[in-house]
Amino acid sequence: MLSPEYMGRVTDNLIELYQDLEDEIIEDIANRISKNGYLTATAQRQAEVLIQNGYTTSEIESLIEDRLEEIDGELNNIIDISAIKHYEDEQKAYRLANKEMVDYSKNRNVENTVNVARDRLIEGNGNITKSLGVVVNGEDILLNDFYRKTLNQAVFKVSSGAFSREQVVRGLVNDISNSGIKSINYMGSGRNYTLESASKMIVRTTLNQMTGEISMDNAKDMGQDLMEISAHAGARPSHAVWQGQVVSISGENSKYLSLDDIGYGEVTGFMGANCRHNWYPFFEGISEKEWTKEMLDDIDPEPFEFDGKEYTYYEATQKQRQIERAIRKYKHRVMMYERLGDDESRLIAQVRLQRQRQLYKDFNKAGNLRAKPYNLAKYGYNRSKASKEVWAAKKAQKKANEIYNLGSDKKNLDIYLKDRPLRKYIKENKDFDKLKVGKQENHLNNMENIKKKSQFKNTIEEIELVYKENRGSGEFIRRDKSQLTELIEDNRLDGYCINREGNVVTTMRAIIHYSKNGYHIVPTLREFKELRR
Repeated sequence: MLSPEYMGRVTDNLIELYQDLEDEIIEDIANRISKNGYLTATAQRQAEVLIQNGYTTSEIESLIEDRLEEIDGELNNIIDISAIKHYEDEQKAYRLANKEMVDYSKNRNVENTVNVARDRLIEGNGNITKSLGVVVNGEDILLNDFYRKTLNQAVFKVSSGAFSREQVVRGLVNDISNSGIKSINYMGSGRNYTLESASKMIVRTTLNQMTGEISMDNAKDMGQDLMEISAHAGARPSHAVWQGQVVSISGENSKYLSLDDIGYGEVTGFMGANCRHNWYPFFEGISEKEWTKEMLDDIDPEPFEFDGKEYTYYEATQKQRQIERAIRKYKHRVMMYERLGDDESRLIAQVRLQRQRQLYKDFNKAGNLRAKPYNLAKYGYNRSKASKEVWAAKKAQKKANEIYNLGSDKKNLDIYLKDRPLRKYIKENKDFDKLKVGKQENHLNNMENIKKKSQFKNTIEEIELVYKENRGSGEFIRRDKSQLTELIEDNRLDGYCINREGNVVTTMRAIIHYSKNGYHIVPTLREFKELRR
């Protein structure tokens, strides 16, 4: 018998191979888009790039061809190991009743069943990779179309000046990691599946069909009518009603359930799609039921409350899966941004990953749930990366708390991560090196005009020095790059403003106004709301 635990882990190695394939596809797309020249080309060159560098069907096939041999090898391995394990477990069960099955290697019916399952599994896997794509804003896009569409949008975004190449690539990685590479309209079902979920489903479904047929053949050969179904916590409600029960294959023993009662042969029933239940021979007068009514009644822990919501155990397992997917998603982003050299985006992903880890820990503690490390695994995300992730998040939190004072660590860190790339943008943007002298002179040494425009009693040179040393380190008032303004404070500023009472008062605070043509500084009485002063 293949236990629920076995069915939960049987695809682990396969998932690693699919994750590696997914990473390779995403990295390839991102590298193509970020490659020098593609986003700054002339209109003619842009058109050539779209033609020359879009994905063709053969290129997509080439991307996955190297992986398919490994994947097919793992699928064969899964079939062989699972078939032998299930058969040998049933051999042991029948021996308890002094019934001896034919050796696995000599059972031709089982051999045929296994070979059919093998072909079915490899064919199903082939269907997964035939229509790879992504889902962005609810739209299903095949890979070749996605690349062309994304590059076309990237050209316009960068050429407009509203986005940098780095921002475009960052958006691309986020879109793909949110979606994941999917099998679009899988086998004409009208549904899209991630490579992971599609592979898990086809493997579990195929193994269920195979072991079900093997069990039926064995039962027929052994003259066996009764089978006991396995049970596990967190079963879907429609399966919880029959798990742990005894079934009469013939349906003639009214003391027990029939095949119809458990939905045998149906997609949503026993041994159907994604079902982790199995069964084993039950011998009246010899076997003792593994699951009593009391044990089944208590198989799921009591409901619990977390963050204002009550969760049944089944709902809790679904929430667990959701958090686990988020953890894997952010691990994916960390790795992708590291490969692309985008340190800012990598830090954001590292912090969000740490938060999801903490949420997972808190949720499991609240419900007394067992963590499942194998569901958190992301191929290539090793201990070294995990250690760097922890260190980076702690360092960012410390820095955020030094700069901001918003009342909580989370708020401080959120605004720090939001402002960090903007500060870098300001400090590195050469458009902001030049003082707009005409604008600045409207606010210099003209106290007669104080009622209309606030004034500095500083020199141009002093203003430039204060700006140079404070640029990108103040509190942002407007974060839109087309209207950037920043609040600073410097004791070298000798500023004058009119307060609400109409009096002239001094100030060391000022607002920096940024534009494509340079900057100028205006005295202000505005208070800091975010920065720690």
